Amino acid sequence: MDIGSSSQPKTTFVSVLPSALAATLMLLCFTNWVSAAEDNDAKIEAYNEAYASYKALIEKGDFRQAIPEAEKALELGEELFGEDHKNVALLTDNYAYYLYKAGDDRAEKVLKLAVERYEKLYGKESPELIPLFMNLGDSVGGRSHRYKQQKYLNKALKLAEQAYSKGSIEYAKLSIEAGAQLAQYTQWRVAEKYLEYGYAVLSAEQGDSSQDLGRAAFFLGMSQFSRNNYDLSRDYFLTSITAFQSSEEKGAHPVELSSHAFLVQVYEKMKERELATEHCLAIGRMTPYDSEQEYLPLYKFAPNYPRRAQEAGLQGGVLIEFIVDPSGFVREPRVIQRKWSRSIDFDMAAIDTILEWRYAPRFVDGKPVATENVRHWLTFKLE
Repeated sequence: MDIGSSSQPKTTFVSVLPSALAATLMLLCFTNWVSAAEDNDAKIEAYNEAYASYKALIEKGDFRQAIPEAEKALELGEELFGEDHKNVALLTDNYAYYLYKAGDDRAEKVLKLAVERYEKLYGKESPELIPLFMNLGDSVGGRSHRYKQQKYLNKALKLAEQAYSKGSIEYAKLSIEAGAQLAQYTQWRVAEKYLEYGYAVLSAEQGDSSQDLGRAAFFLGMSQFSRNNYDLSRDYFLTSITAFQSSEEKGAHPVELSSHAFLVQVYEKMKERELATEHCLAIGRMTPYDSEQEYLPLYKFAPNYPRRAQEAGLQGGVLIEFIVDPSGFVREPRVIQRKWSRSIDFDMAAIDTILEWRYAPRFVDGKPVATENVRHWLTFKLE
């Protein structure tokens, strides 16, 4: 039986976890294929135990704990099938992916081994290699490896161009994913090239109803925000929200929530506080209030250090208690505790600052309500 030939995902997205179905097929076919080899019973049993263990851990999202079991399954697979078998390529892919998801330093080495094995099976220009190169790019992401990261991402895009054409939706989505990877490491200038291309293609082909377009718009908005281009960043974030709201996939998406959160900051910096309120309310409506979680502001900034305290070398901390009203504004702040210096200047600076902060209001029965007894420490410390 040809094991694993139908279980390799053909997607061009970066997050290519071998599916539960794929892994199940691999296990079932493996067991049937070797059932006649009685001398391998111990290895078969060990493989099945390792597989079942890491499958259960992956379903819980515990990638780090799954690594030893995935490694054990790979070693047993190499013994039973030989290194050039399709099963072993799949097992290598699985193991590499879990290392990658766990942020393990071995991920790049094992991913490159998976690439070698896939190239032997499918050829060096095969689209099956695309997710591996995307994962390789993400596994080495960061300023110290930015050129290596771009090399892997460009290899994935080249394969996608050959498989689907550069103007295809598949290529555009992959270009957005490459840009998103680079954006995570604040390589904005390079990321924009990938994001803008994918954004243009999807906008022309699908309008503003694609979640992929929404992701591209979000990262482009972040790029403009990082350069204080608030008008442009506002437009991108609004487009991102529209794309997620127009998508057939319903429910609050983390990127949509993040776009609302950035718009709160954009409008506050543009002195459009009432427009910021719309997005404070949107976040409050979309996220159930949890009294067990710390209540954090959507928009905040550090207070100015009082000149007299700074000149006197004073340091201090102020605990402010306040109300968050139904629009997310801070109301009735008061000092309830101090540490170190008791300077009135610290009290005034803390209160003046916190009055400018914004929160997502709590919703009860579908309506925003005030949240009392919210507390936050502000610390004044000289370097």
